Amino acid sequence: MLRILVPVDRSPATLAAVRHVMQLAHHGLALHVVLAHVENEATPIELLRTIGNPDVLAGATRGAADSAFEPAEALLKGMNISCERDLSLGDPARVLLEVCERYHCRLIVIGSAERGDLHSAIFGSVSHAVANKAHVPVT
Repeated sequence: MLRILVPVDRSPATLAAVRHVMQLAHHGLALHVVLAHVENEATPIELLRTIGNPDVLAGATRGAADSAFEPAEALLKGMNISCERDLSLGDPARVLLEVCERYHCRLIVIGSAERGDLHSAIFGSVSHAVANKAHVPVT
């Protein structure tokens, strides 16, 4: 069974990546998908706002993750493709590569938003960073 990492957020690019995986399954590949969502770690201001009530921050993180996971899960489960969730905190590109290794994924299917050359040059791109550093094929 081929284990595939699919990073998810709340963008249309995520669903395009999931549809690509569905095409692979349609062609007869036995797949298991690891849906990975990475949230940035809390800023000092966010931490200060939640002193005495850390469940507020944890709830917000889970809520954001659920809204990223659910559409992807629904598509995969609709085709009987097995999947599981991984929610992590940290630098998205670095964490996604760690998740890929931890789950022994052999392929990464990642969506890429069209933001233009200037935006990518200034802010970078998670998909480009993952593609450049991954030890498995990235599509």
